Amino acid sequence: MMPLTFSITNGLAFGLISYLVVKLIKREYHDINIGIVFLTAISLIVFIVQ
Repeated sequence: MMPLTFSITNGLAFGLISYLVVKLIKREYHDINIGIVFLTAISLIVFIVQ
């Protein structure tokens, strides 16, 4: 995502969202902690508001 948007922030946010989605699809709930969920929620809010 970083090469497409030329933004490190967007790339990291997309990476967090992708990580959480992949872990949920693979049903690896033990790898997900509250920090990842919190950062992903903030990232989603920022993407929606932009």
